[in-house]
Amino acid sequence: MLNLQQLLQQSQQLESTLQAPAAAAVPAALDLHRNLDQVAARSQKLVERSALEQSMRATAMAPAAIDATAQSFLAQSGFNFEALKRDLDELDLGRTLEPIRLVSDTDVEGFVNNEHDNMVMTTLEESKVKTAWDAECLVQQALNADWELMRRDIMANVGPYQAYDTTAATTTTTATTTDRSLLASPGMATAAAPALEAKTQAYLHVVEAMNNPSTANSLNVIDRMAKVATAPAELAESWLILNSMLNPAKAGPLEYAAQYLSSDPTVRADIQTQLLAGSRAYLEGAFYAFVDETIRRQPKAAMMGGDPTVTKRVEAFVRLRFQKYDHWDLPHAEFDATTGMPMWVVVYFLMRCGKCTEALAYLNQAALLPSDESFRLYFAAWCHGELFPGFEKDLAEYYDALLIQPTPTDPYKLAALKLVGRCELQSKRFEGIIVSTEDWLWARLVLLGDKYTAADLCAEMGQLDAYLAKKQAPLVYFNLLLLCGLFEKAILTLARRAEFQIDALHVALALHYYGCLHVPVDPTDARGLPTIDTSSVPLHTMILHHLTRIDHTSELAYIVRLAHAASLPAYTAWKDFAYEELVQWVQAAPLQTAPLGLSDTHLVLLGFASNADFLRTIVATAADRAADQDRLDDALYLYEQCHDAPKVLATLTHRLARAFLLGPDVGAGATAPRTFDALLAHAEQLLARYSQDAPARVSSAATTLWQMAYFKLLATRDAMSAAPTLRRGEMPATAVEAWQALRACALVPADASASPAEFVPRIAALDPVVTPCVPDLIRMAMDLAVRTFRATRDPEMVATARQIRVVAGMVPVKMDPQLHAYLAQREVEIGKVLAEA
Repeated sequence: MLNLQQLLQQSQQLESTLQAPAAAAVPAALDLHRNLDQVAARSQKLVERSALEQSMRATAMAPAAIDATAQSFLAQSGFNFEALKRDLDELDLGRTLEPIRLVSDTDVEGFVNNEHDNMVMTTLEESKVKTAWDAECLVQQALNADWELMRRDIMANVGPYQAYDTTAATTTTTATTTDRSLLASPGMATAAAPALEAKTQAYLHVVEAMNNPSTANSLNVIDRMAKVATAPAELAESWLILNSMLNPAKAGPLEYAAQYLSSDPTVRADIQTQLLAGSRAYLEGAFYAFVDETIRRQPKAAMMGGDPTVTKRVEAFVRLRFQKYDHWDLPHAEFDATTGMPMWVVVYFLMRCGKCTEALAYLNQAALLPSDESFRLYFAAWCHGELFPGFEKDLAEYYDALLIQPTPTDPYKLAALKLVGRCELQSKRFEGIIVSTEDWLWARLVLLGDKYTAADLCAEMGQLDAYLAKKQAPLVYFNLLLLCGLFEKAILTLARRAEFQIDALHVALALHYYGCLHVPVDPTDARGLPTIDTSSVPLHTMILHHLTRIDHTSELAYIVRLAHAASLPAYTAWKDFAYEELVQWVQAAPLQTAPLGLSDTHLVLLGFASNADFLRTIVATAADRAADQDRLDDALYLYEQCHDAPKVLATLTHRLARAFLLGPDVGAGATAPRTFDALLAHAEQLLARYSQDAPARVSSAATTLWQMAYFKLLATRDAMSAAPTLRRGEMPATAVEAWQALRACALVPADASASPAEFVPRIAALDPVVTPCVPDLIRMAMDLAVRTFRATRDPEMVATARQIRVVAGMVPVKMDPQLHAYLAQREVEIGKVLAEA
């Protein structure tokens, strides 16, 4: 009997026996290898078969219609026929499948974090750039301040001339070299192009005209400047802008200074509003000129006909701009039933051209909607400046009602309402209407009023600075700042460009002429130098930079402009600054200073009562500085201009002392006498002219030194070298004159009969300037005695030489021991010659 274990084993054997034939009958599935063409053909057949099966399935869905053989074969191979059939039924090969990305795959949190990181990095980068710019400006401010203080100190103590070469001297002063050219940037130091030189000269003529008080009330500075700056076109436009804003034809010097420079904010706001009204007038005039030019270029397309009125011109412009092939590219526009024109578009562009009267006439003739009839009254009040706050409130309510109505409103109608009623000032956008920067600025100028002021416009410009400075060309941005009344910022912006620095200066001078420019109250204060602050223009620094471009004579016209605003109480420091620059101007070229001083026009502008006042204030100061800087020839000339006899002779004494010790050419000026003959001739003229007007002590010192120098001239002439050729006992003519000059000095014995004691008090009473020359005088007297003795063998010369040596030992002057040894040697030499004889 079988147990359960055996029964289990037999069952397993039986099962394996039954399964073996079936496994042998079913072959293993073969791998399929097809190329792309075969796959495409099979796919096409499968699509056709699928479509056929769908049509068959629609008519006969019974199980009997299914291929039983295929079903049996699939079942034997281990496929689930029902599941496969269900999947095939759901497959639609007629549509293109698109990849589906699950929402869960989108990393929203990662995206937000990435955007946050980018924003932080951008903010940090912008902050870094701004900080670097501010730091650079502050460093530049500090450098400018340090340099300005250093420059003034150098110019006050050293002067603008090359120091004299006194390496061989021990009693003169050594100076350093400085010049205004140090103020110039490297770009300024280069030679100007001919065109730039021509422009500079043309500007100079205008500045000279500005310095003429007799024509000040009739001079149109803006118009004269505009004739100079004809290129580029944007710069010529700048002068047209200023002409419209300042109305210079009716304005005189400092016309707007009392209001523009006032400390009262209300007064400043009034003049700013007045200037911006001129900006608006310019923009409107420029746009009307653009309309005319557009029509002129395309007269056929404009279809203006023979009516040249303003309204017809604007209608023609509207057709050119918005009508294409009899189709108006104006969504939601309201058309006039009579003319077929978009009436609100015409009204807007008439306003844009500044033709408010024509716009009002056009509105009165147009077929407006019943709800718009009252707008004619409001518009008429606006044209005449009589739009009261109550009217603005009514227009604002009507404007708000148009915004919320279900049907779209003509955008040009909304624009006209917004401009006239100053509606929705918190959002000054005009979608689809404002197409240029000029349009944008014009709209804001029209909206100016109690709720939107000139200060608000300037603040808005400040927020857009970074964008406009990058997007606009330099001159376009400059003109935009001018139109906003930001004169100081405009000039500083243009002055940063080397090619426009001359133009920036003369724009500043023109504005300064009419009193429309803030400058530092005290030009000597380093805090008034260029900084990142644009509230004032360092006009004095700009002028000093420009002086490096022009010649010395032309500099005076610009220096005079420094004193232009000095008549205003708060700007009196500018007169002192102008005087300091005048002193330096005189120092730079003393011989070019006119002997009669300045012209009457310059005297009036500088505040001098007469040329005597100018000489006493400016020229005398320049002469004192020249004397302190050891530029004695320049000091002599300037003191002569001032007719200051004591200082002329005192300076002459110093000049003769230097010539006596070092020679006439040491330290001499470029045009000063460089020979003893010329120097003594000039000194003789000065002594004859000024001796009577100077103190006796000063005249005596100058006369004594002249006599000593004259003796040196005679004693050292080349004719003395010919003495050995003379006959024995004959004295050269030059020696005779030299001994006569020495007797005139009365400081050294000229013959044996003189008593040495009488010369000592004379030498002790000499001027300190003359005293250092005594040792050289004694040396030359001894040399003359020796040469004369060699030529004449006169025994009296031996006694004279002995007397000279005795005086040298008695005088209260510090003598070099080598000089005493030299005198003793020369005396011994005479004794030897006498013994040989």
